Amino acid sequence: AAAEEPPANAAVDDDDPWARIRAGSRITRCDGPESTRRWIERLRRNGPALQRQLAAALPQIDFVLGPIERAGLPSEFALLPLVESGYRALPSNGNRPAGIWQFMPVTGRDMGLGIGPGHDARLDLAESTNAAVRLLARLAASFDGDWLLANMAFNTGEYRLRRALARAPVARADNDWQGLAVSPVTRAHLARLLALSCIVREPAAAGITLPQPNPYVPARTTL
Repeated sequence: AAAEEPPANAAVDDDDPWARIRAGSRITRCDGPESTRRWIERLRRNGPALQRQLAAALPQIDFVLGPIERAGLPSEFALLPLVESGYRALPSNGNRPAGIWQFMPVTGRDMGLGIGPGHDARLDLAESTNAAVRLLARLAASFDGDWLLANMAFNTGEYRLRRALARAPVARADNDWQGLAVSPVTRAHLARLLALSCIVREPAAAGITLPQPNPYVPARTTL
């Protein structure tokens, strides 16, 4: 069943990123498509590994959530780097993605990130997150405020997604995103994000213990 939304006047602990994610959730339906439920079960079966990953990533999740909230984006996007990279800011060579948001070089530069010898802003937590927030907001505006389509476009590219929509013009991400003619990787990308959000909403139902938050001061990372 879908998780209950918190009351509009419910107090939210500003020091608890999980509570803030729940409060700012806007795109997740835990009673949604079968693919989301399959991902919830898959993550549940690998509960200890997921708990370790969440504990390692929590300081960064806490930091990333701030720019997402200030920009008015759905809070679920603080979990997106878990899907993209496991929150590991790994470098890359050549025309390959890098950083927690897995920006390709052309996308990173288009979003204002400096990429060159000795420095790759895709590896900088603050700079790359601000760029990701700008890109997600731009994609949502391009798809008439549809955040699910924005997430799919983040993965597959705006123009590839537009071609998929053109082949199925009546399909919209909020009711038939699984039917769009995109790659299985793109569908799984969204399903996994929604599954993670459902686990954050109802961790006990998935047998997951969410780690406790700690303060985090980001450090600039360069090559």
